[in-house]
Amino acid sequence: MKRKKLVIGGVIIFLIFLSSAVFIMGRGNLAKIYLDKGDKYFEENELDRAIMEFKKAVRIDPELSEAHLALAEIYIRKDRIEEAIDELLKAAELQPDDKLVLARLRQVYEQSHLRSTELLRFGIQPDLEPLTTVKLMQPLTDYLSKKLNMDVVPVLLPDYGLVIEYLKTGKVDIALLGPLEYIKAQPEAEVVPLVAPTIHGQAVQKSVIITGVDSGIHGLSDLKGKTFAFVAKDSLSGYLAPRILLRESGIDPAKDLGGTFFLGSSDKVFFSVLNQEVDAGALARPLYHYLSRDSGRGDKIVVLAQSPAILQDAIVARRGLEESLIKRVKDLLVNFYLSEEGKKSVRDSPIFDGYSPVRRTEDESAGFQGYTFFLTEF
Repeated sequence: MKRKKLVIGGVIIFLIFLSSAVFIMGRGNLAKIYLDKGDKYFEENELDRAIMEFKKAVRIDPELSEAHLALAEIYIRKDRIEEAIDELLKAAELQPDDKLVLARLRQVYEQSHLRSTELLRFGIQPDLEPLTTVKLMQPLTDYLSKKLNMDVVPVLLPDYGLVIEYLKTGKVDIALLGPLEYIKAQPEAEVVPLVAPTIHGQAVQKSVIITGVDSGIHGLSDLKGKTFAFVAKDSLSGYLAPRILLRESGIDPAKDLGGTFFLGSSDKVFFSVLNQEVDAGALARPLYHYLSRDSGRGDKIVVLAQSPAILQDAIVARRGLEESLIKRVKDLLVNFYLSEEGKKSVRDSPIFDGYSPVRRTEDESAGFQGYTFFLTEF
């Protein structure tokens, strides 16, 4: 009994001594001892033992950023990327101005991103300035990412026409195609049509020709000798449809205009007209309405003419994408505007208010091999 009391007493004395040592040495000094031991094991490539020592260090001093960084490097070596990111985030929080820590965190994020097979690439030809396009697409990509439990990332294409090549080579998995590109893509890329954007349930759009209120231009016939801005030669709403309108009014775009410009995006056309850099221009009506509202200067622009209803763009998937994934994406797109993200999108940037399912058809009575729309109530 006496021996047992002596042992217990010895343990208590040891714990008191250890506590006193920690108090005397300070938490920082003791954490540094464990940090140094971890460094030694790390240099000897005894990574598991190094992890144990570094973890002891951060238990004593959670703000010891060196230990978090050391753990991150070991986790990277051991291919435990998520744990590495967690430690790097802790280090970055402790050293928010350390550019090396932030650079390492970005590097590991990119490494994780490239390794991920759970990635859906959404190809988009920006009809608007790239940052605006990303902002407008954010609610949709966030919604798809959450529902699919995978990263859905926008891939902005530099110009018209590249999207077909990107679909063929698998650089994008789904993409937004204009009507003419859709027709081209069917034989070349064997795309799978998913949905078309709708406005009040209608999956069609119109092209508008616009001018400034003070331009002195009151009709299409007044455009002779005037400068004119189109979007791009492959754009149905930004070139082909307005070109037909001009010819029907007796204006030959190749001969009668004072100069024609292809600006590459609808916002450039709109603002070139607004700022009187050109006399008139053409773009899709939904984007004209959006830009008029967003700029707050829509009262400075008037519509000279609008085309008959033309086909809307379509979201398609590349052939070869997993069939079950194609079906899930299509179902989610159809229901997007019923979701909180979709409702917010309509409130914040009302361009479209729904998606209608699309299927291929043999009906070419309208002169297109292309779409049939099943209009859906939203």
